[in-house]
Parts: sequence; structure tokens; C-alpha cells
Amino acid sequence: TKPTKHNSGRKRICCLLTKHIKNIATGTKEHKTKHKNMKAIQFKFTPGDHCIVDDIDKPTPANDEVLIKVVNSALDTAHQPILDKDMTAYFIHKLKEPLYLGYHYSGTIESVGSDVTAEDMKAGRHVFGFLQYDPSQTQGAFAEYITVKHSECAVKPKDVSFEIAAASATESITALQAIRDLGGLRKKDSKEDHQTILIVGAGGGVGSAAVQFAKNLLGAHVTAVCSARDAKQVQQVWGADVVLDRTS
Repeated sequence: TKPTKHNSGRKRICCLLTKHIKNIATGTKEHKTKHKNMKAIQFKFTPGDHCIVDDIDKPTPANDEVLIKVVNSALDTAHQPILDKDMTAYFIHKLKEPLYLGYHYSGTIESVGSDVTAEDMKAGRHVFGFLQYDPSQTQGAFAEYITVKHSECAVKPKDVSFEIAAASATESITALQAIRDLGGLRKKDSKEDHQTILIVGAGGGVGSAAVQFAKNLLGAHVTAVCSARDAKQVQQVWGADVVLDRTS
């Protein structure tokens, strides 16, 4: 099939990351001695001009922030709209060069601000999360370091890899906020008193997380709507009680 504009754009970004991300993570011996500078992928609005830079300032955490040394970061569907300057992009990132992208991350806390006193937010802790979608956002997780508010990241579970943690934050949190915080789904003590939920788009990133949270964490009776090709996985792997084919 003919590649779409967005697919070809994602392919270009993937190729760039594959080529350079190891260099960002490891760095050269000379670069490691420059504590005030860091490497990052610098994006351009002109296609094909993205590059690695190694002379940008290493961020300093504010009083309520932590400095994170990034171990892994993940692609986001927001990247291409930002590069294309689509309307939605103006709400999630500052559209001005130099441009640094990447929202999902996992890494290790290197230092903390003076107001950060929580026991689980100390130097050496492994954490994960995502940078906020905001018109003033200028940071990108495709870099050696980022700073975030200590309340906007979480300790990475020991049995979850850095790779999985970096790739799972946005969809999982969106699902949990939707069904629990906004939808009001709560775990009940009695099986006879359990709640029911209908999840549309159960085969997607947010929907698949919602099915698993609703069934395995909150004990709800789950009716899932998805395509026929996803039905088996949604029911047998993720645990939906009833699966409806959205095409029927």
C-alpha cells in the first residue's frame, strides 16, 4: 500500500532514533566529562534535517523538580503533527526551534530540588512517566536528561523493564483516569455487587489497558467492543467477559 504522510514521517523518525539513540545514551568519553552539557535529538520543521547535538545545556531541577537521566524513551503519535505544525500541535508543544521532542520516558533520578523530600524520590531511584502536553513545553525525552515535577513521575516497579515502563505510561494512565477517576469505577467487596463497564475500542492502546484495569484491578464485568481480529486477544488474554464485533 502507498505510505501515508504520517507513516512516512514516523518511519523517518524511527530511522533517526535507531541510528542515534545509542549514542545519546552512552556518549563519548570526552562528552561524559562535560557535566554542564548533554546530547539530544534536535528536530527541524524541514524534513530530513533532524540531527544529534551535544552542546545543549543540561537542565537544572527547580525546587519542586527532579533531574532524570533518561534510560529509554518511546515514540508518540504527537510527534508528526508537531513537525507538520497541525492545529493540535499548538496545544501540546512550543512550536519554535530548536525543537526537542519525546514525551514518554524511563530513567534514574540524578538529583532533586530543595523542596523534594519524599522518600521514593531520591537520587538513584528508577522512575518513569511522560512530559506534559503543554503549549509552553520545550523539553524532549529523546535526550540524556530531563527535569519534571516530582509529582509527575512514579517509581518504576522492579519487575518491569525500563523499555516497557517508557512505552506504557500515557495509554495506561489515560485508561485508569478515564474509568476510575472520571467514570467512577470502584472495586467492590462482594461479587454480587460488582460494577459493569462497556469499553469501546478495546483493541487499541488505551482500550486494552482499560480492559485489564477494569477486570483485573477493579473486578468489574467488562463488555468490550473491538474488531474481529482483536476479539480473541481481548477476551482470552486481557480478560473481557463479553466481546462485541464492532463491524457486525
